[in-house]
Amino acid sequence: MKRSIQQGRRCLSVSVLMICAQQAGAGDWTAESEFRASDADSRSLIVSVDRTVGEQGLAFVSLGETWINGSETDLDTRRQSVGGLYRFDNDWRLTGFYERWGRRGDIVSDRVGASLARDYETVGFSLTGGWRGITLKAGAPVRSDDDEDNGGPPSFVPVNPGDEDEPEAGDTIAEDYEMSAINVGARVRYRPTAQWTLAGGYSYYSYDRDPRQLAAVDQLERFSTSSVTLAQGFLERSLHVETRHDLGDYRELAVYLSRDRSAVDGRDADSLIVSYIQPLSPAWDLRLEVGRTQTEDFDPSHVLGVGLTWFP
Repeated sequence: MKRSIQQGRRCLSVSVLMICAQQAGAGDWTAESEFRASDADSRSLIVSVDRTVGEQGLAFVSLGETWINGSETDLDTRRQSVGGLYRFDNDWRLTGFYERWGRRGDIVSDRVGASLARDYETVGFSLTGGWRGITLKAGAPVRSDDDEDNGGPPSFVPVNPGDEDEPEAGDTIAEDYEMSAINVGARVRYRPTAQWTLAGGYSYYSYDRDPRQLAAVDQLERFSTSSVTLAQGFLERSLHVETRHDLGDYRELAVYLSRDRSAVDGRDADSLIVSYIQPLSPAWDLRLEVGRTQTEDFDPSHVLGVGLTWFP
């Protein structure tokens, strides 16, 4: 189970927002795709599209899926998000989004968030806030004919061992586990020269129920293995720093460092990601990245990623 839990955290905590410099002359549309694979037997694909709205607005939509081949079960999660950005002037901007993430029959998370940012010539800052609603589906995992764990609970939980798979007297209706979280955060940016940018941020998450209850033995018996595994990725706090260097001709080299603490098991995950952007033509950018994640009490994992950005 340990390996499955670790992989579940990786698919969440190694998610880093990459912002590339748009080329001069880019149109109203931008499309991006990114594929990642790690030696922890996980893969992810993200596709996003954004469009300028008027002179000061931007709307975006993103779809993503992650596949994890665990030692006990195979997992897959999907993510959909939509949002927008509005610039009040050249200095202030407001961003908002809605995101749904989860695995059908096991776990679902709905999240809304916003940030307010202020930019100066060499420095900038932003304040962020959001709300997340989480539901873990109750019950044991549903198994197929070949005894594969496909996740998803039954509609009832037998009280006595040996009960048949039909609700009878003494059975109790399975109850989902619901909790919510509020997060607040801050980010600062410093640009000492035209080529260098330094930035850092911190986020904290407060839950209305103790997430560590999910690691209790009785909860492990109540929920599917896959839902408890994926829940390890919900955070208590997150700290990150980054540096970006403009190499000219729209090329960029960036380094990201982060430390995320799980709200469920309290373990820290340290990540290092190096990203490089290389224009292929006036309409295409190529992004390459390599990374490493070290979760407390587990072996490190390594990730490779490749992405394409299209400016129609």
